[in-house]
Amino acid sequence: MSATFQTTRRFRERGFTLVEIALALGIAAFALVGIIGMVPVALDNARESRQQTHAAFIARTIFGNLFSGADGKAMVQVSESGSDSDFELVALEPELARSFTLAFDEAGRLVDPEGAGTPREALFTAQLTLTKTDEKPARAEVSVETPPGAAKANRQAYQFVSQVFR
Repeated sequence: MSATFQTTRRFRERGFTLVEIALALGIAAFALVGIIGMVPVALDNARESRQQTHAAFIARTIFGNLFSGADGKAMVQVSESGSDSDFELVALEPELARSFTLAFDEAGRLVDPEGAGTPREALFTAQLTLTKTDEKPARAEVSVETPPGAAKANRQAYQFVSQVFR
């Protein structure tokens, strides 16, 4: 009888019981549910980060063009055909109040001249506002929004401001 008891005991020491396996599967399932639940959050954060990066790139491009003007003038790119007529020089005089609406594709390229509507390939719209008063230097504000076809409440907007014009 003692030989049977030792043989049974040896078999029990080698394997897992059904309770142990069920517990391990329960813990693994709980961990997987938590990990899978984080995937949509990570995807939303990645999309938001990509949009912020594109918006900052678009604003930097617009500000770069503005600063490349000379003799107290700002240069605004209003179309993308590759010629000098793509740019409009705006004199930074007192009581200046000019606004431009521009559309950009996913790569940050200008796809629409001002006032021609928003084309299908546009992923971002940018509103550039130039203002100057006697007391203050010229101020450039860029508001980049995406997606352009969505209702105003459903768009994500990014604001950028520069006051370096004299």
